[in-house]
Amino acid sequence: MAKKPNIILIFTDNQQAETLGCYGNREIHTPHLDALSAGGVTFDNAFCPNAFCSPCRASVLPGMLPSQHGVHAWLDDRRSHEWPDGWHALEGLQTLPTRLKDEGYSTALVGKYHLGESHTAAAGFDHWVTLKDGHVRSFYNNQIFDNGDT
Repeated sequence: MAKKPNIILIFTDNQQAETLGCYGNREIHTPHLDALSAGGVTFDNAFCPNAFCSPCRASVLPGMLPSQHGVHAWLDDRRSHEWPDGWHALEGLQTLPTRLKDEGYSTALVGKYHLGESHTAAAGFDHWVTLKDGHVRSFYNNQIFDNGDT
């Protein structure tokens, strides 16, 4: 049986390709990202489905447009107290992590989620480390959830 390749998807907010060495920028040094690019797959032609981070993240995970998955704007987690307990915007949709789990992969989300409740893992993720808030309001006193621990 052939060994399955590791898959790492790095998703950043508001970062143009021109800000990375692997896309030709000679002024900004990104050696680790350049090495990942050299040893893996780098997208040469991509499109942003929406101007806000939540719909873009919601589009990548199930491979759908905002008109299909229903996340059309930034999810304001300052209003998360109004969300149903355990709410995740993509619940019930087949996503990349659920498909990878079906193929025997272990999956993880480490970093920004911003698609629903942050202290419980969304479907398909075995390992879950994220911030309480979908965006950083301060560099100090951030709550981090690590597989159920705060």
